[in-house]
Amino acid sequence: LRVDAATGTLTPAGTAVTGVNAAYLITDRAGRHLLAADYGGDRVTVHPVDKDGKIGATPTADISTGRNPHSI
Repeated sequence: LRVDAATGTLTPAGTAVTGVNAAYLITDRAGRHLLAADYGGDRVTVHPVDKDGKIGATPTADISTGRNPHSI
């Protein structure tokens, strides 16, 4: 979501499918990637975040894990 500094209004900035049931979402320290642990899909994904804060729809990494990852 994008926050309007003057009013605090939230507007959508972009969307990405992170899997069946994302149990955990976080950006990297630089804010350039969205990392997701997909509990129901048994995988972790990494999506790019552009300079305007929009999340890329296609992951740059999609890694199969053991059952039910909770964090990345």
